[in-house]
Amino acid sequence: MANLISPKYDGAKLDMPSTDDLIDVFEDRMKGWFLEPTQKLLAAFNDFPASICLQMTYFEGIWTFITGKDSDGKSASFFKRGFVSVFHGYGQPDDLLERVAQVLYTDARCGFFHDGMFRNRIYFSNRRHALEITLPKRNGVTDPEGEIESIIIDPRQFHATIQKHFTDFVTKLKNKQNAEARRLFHAAFMARQGRSRAIGIPDTDFKIGGNTGQNET
Repeated sequence: MANLISPKYDGAKLDMPSTDDLIDVFEDRMKGWFLEPTQKLLAAFNDFPASICLQMTYFEGIWTFITGKDSDGKSASFFKRGFVSVFHGYGQPDDLLERVAQVLYTDARCGFFHDGMFRNRIYFSNRRHALEITLPKRNGVTDPEGEIESIIIDPRQFHATIQKHFTDFVTKLKNKQNAEARRLFHAAFMARQGRSRAIGIPDTDFKIGGNTGQNET
């Protein structure tokens, strides 16, 4: 079986790769292993939490490819900056988006990754807006500076916003006139590629799990 590095490409694609080769692999991975699986999860309301768990992986990672920097030790910061870059331009100020991102990082991203489930300020609906934010009221008037009480996510609209951001980013990368964006992307991709023995599958040193006894005699 071929040693696939993305749904369409095998390891040969990354033998002395050009920036365009890296973009091809990045696009194929994100479409085939992230966007399309997320789309399938959006078919049923009961799968909404799983879809959001998957979508929470986008923001930190995409910011590394935009900036060419490593997020090690800076996950929260990179998550927030990535989130703002996705939702910037949809009618809300960046300072509010940063506050929303902090809640999503704590109650959605860390909730899923550390607790196995989202926490108490996260809700799901199909209200036709990617996000709706609940803020406290003072004398019957919404306090824009108040602590965010809840975030209601429409996972389908949330996914559509991420997909548009990804498509726009890849289109930018494919334009050779955007030399600096391509340079930063190249640096981030190669830093994460590193050295691997994955191609040498028969030479693996340890086997862990997977034997359920079906082949025992």
